[in-house]
Amino acid sequence: MTDADHVPLDKYQAMTEDELYEELGLSLLGSGPGMTPDDRREARGFGRDWFHNQYDRIRHGICLHPKLQGYRKDGSDVLVDAGAVYGIAGHVVDDPVQAAIVGVLAVRIGLTVFCAGVSPEEPPGGACGP
Repeated sequence: MTDADHVPLDKYQAMTEDELYEELGLSLLGSGPGMTPDDRREARGFGRDWFHNQYDRIRHGICLHPKLQGYRKDGSDVLVDAGAVYGIAGHVVDDPVQAAIVGVLAVRIGLTVFCAGVSPEEPPGGACGP
């Protein structure tokens, strides 16, 4: 997955955090006609829980990727857009929708914060995160 044109990144960038988690949950659980507000709320919680449970694995996969290292080689907070992170997230998260949402969330958190403490010497541990 290398082409950000396959997913509606602009759509995800315009969403609130709750909407992103809901969309993530729906992509993980599946959705269909007849979704109730309770179903959508459940999907939002599921998406948020999944992101938090996968946070360290996702951070390691994104932050230690050679391409992101190249963007951030001088240690400064280089502006990297969600499209670039989406391309990298595709190596960590197989589903393109999930990778796009993870990319948007990572950029919103800020890569300096998102990647803080990520080291190749430390394997991803338990869940933690925003």
